[in-house]
Amino acid sequence: MTTVNATTVHAAVTGRFADDGIQLENLMSSLSDSAAYMRGCTNGYETKLREDAPHLLEIDGDICHHIHNITRQFSSQLDPENILACLLNDIHKDFVYSPDIKEHFFTICKILGLPPKQPRERVGHRWLSLLDSSQSFEELADPLTILYFSWLSVQDKVLYQKKICDIYVKHQVSASGRHAVMATMSKLKEKVKGMSVLVKNRKERV
Repeated sequence: MTTVNATTVHAAVTGRFADDGIQLENLMSSLSDSAAYMRGCTNGYETKLREDAPHLLEIDGDICHHIHNITRQFSSQLDPENILACLLNDIHKDFVYSPDIKEHFFTICKILGLPPKQPRERVGHRWLSLLDSSQSFEELADPLTILYFSWLSVQDKVLYQKKICDIYVKHQVSASGRHAVMATMSKLKEKVKGMSVLVKNRKERV
């Protein structure tokens, strides 16, 4: 939604229920955050919803916090060492602190025929943000693989060369396009000389 207020939220929620064929009579309660347009006594979203469904129970709580807390607990069992979150954070920092890396990444995206987008930032206190960032990472996995391939050791490049070739085939990259990727990789590799230990370690982790 580009405009967020009680009216637009109410329309979006009731519209979704209607699209899915869910009767409002099936609802038990509505939990929302404490923003005025959500819980306002006169014109808030919950007030508008109760006009359509007066049977809703009065259950207090913040659904956003509940969902994020549940997601955090669930994710902690799948990734106890927080590897995915750390990976997403490292990649995001590379793009924030290195505009030239972002520029080269967009070049790689263009060669692969993909829109020039950078990985989405993960918001630490919003656990559902991990899902958004992961989906962005998955969407950009191929150009990111090429980007970080540039900084691999010679031995590791031999090990993962087939993965790069598979990406070329998948995106139908021409011979000239492959040469352009190699040229971009060379420029990225040259940047290692000016990198701090902190930056080198970050790329090593990725």
